[in-house]
Amino acid sequence: MRHWTFLILLLGCLSCSVATTEQSEIPSSFPVLSDPTNILGTVQSNVNTALQNTAESNRNIYENRYQVNFGPQAVNIRTSYRESPDLNANLNSTPGTVNIQRYIDLRATSALVGTSLVGDGEIAYSALNSFDGNMQPGMVRFGLKHRWRDLTYGADYKSIMKGFTPIAGTIADQSRDEAQIWGEHSLGLFNLHGAIGESWERVIDAADLRVTRSAAAAIHINRGQWGGSFSTSYGLIGQGSASNDESTVLIKRLTTSYHPRDFVVLEPNFSLKQECNQSTGVRTQTPTTGLSLTYSPLQSAIRLTGGASFSRIFSRDGSNDVSIHGTSAVMDWKIGKFLGRNDTLSFTFTYDRQLDRVFRANSHDGLSSMLQFKIAGF
Repeated sequence: MRHWTFLILLLGCLSCSVATTEQSEIPSSFPVLSDPTNILGTVQSNVNTALQNTAESNRNIYENRYQVNFGPQAVNIRTSYRESPDLNANLNSTPGTVNIQRYIDLRATSALVGTSLVGDGEIAYSALNSFDGNMQPGMVRFGLKHRWRDLTYGADYKSIMKGFTPIAGTIADQSRDEAQIWGEHSLGLFNLHGAIGESWERVIDAADLRVTRSAAAAIHINRGQWGGSFSTSYGLIGQGSASNDESTVLIKRLTTSYHPRDFVVLEPNFSLKQECNQSTGVRTQTPTTGLSLTYSPLQSAIRLTGGASFSRIFSRDGSNDVSIHGTSAVMDWKIGKFLGRNDTLSFTFTYDRQLDRVFRANSHDGLSSMLQFKIAGF
């Protein structure tokens, strides 16, 4: 129950607030938690599986999103509901049956009036046809952030229960807890970001914990027409106190953006992940490159985005050799006032192809589409 205490107190502010309409996202004047998990979380997500990003490609998705803001700079609440075919369904299920996964998410952000302290909380539940009736597929996350002059710092905690399946990812085989502290310092055109964290995961069929310790650093730059960031993260993964088997993960990522015109944005990126098993000496490398193009015609309610990516997972001993190609196209259409004040229709088309040269049965390709209707403000 202690995981829920923070969010319950946070939502308690609703009893004394007056409902007003706001924008679809948290206003710029509303202090928002930085998202250091974009850096530090990369270590843990790549440890679990290198093929998470392809899991979504085979899903036909229906989603509703709602957002309500209660009072200026008081509480911002966002909730979403999503359902799709369950890719992790029990193989022994009746042939011809459709297994549906339902994803419910509730987020709340609140600022303490008169201070720079911001609280952020999230509860998510992934209801699916689980193969284990004892599963409680939920996730709880909360964090605190404070700003002092040009320094922003905070702490985050996340608890993931066995059976939880994120929107883009694989099912959690075991319960896991994650914690981190982070800081960010602004130096004019540059921003420096650093984080350290630790996660604990129950080892399958053993009364022991797998502990992952990680650290990350990043630098961001913005120079008008162009910008970029470089980040590096390092993780040490232990397999429990009863085992001396440890692995290290090193991830480097470079992202740039270029605005040749006000209505065009180019964003190339490159990353390299290196994994090494300390006991066997086997090294696995995963280079990834991608490019996205965004076109927003002036005085138009339509925004077009296209992207392509390529990654390869390989090791010198020949145990891994996987190539992944991905393309996507997105059209966002701002239809204005319909059910809310600033509603948007979003069409997404995605194609992914995975080629496994070692285990041919794992090779596949998939084409998917998604329609989103976003309601903002009432």
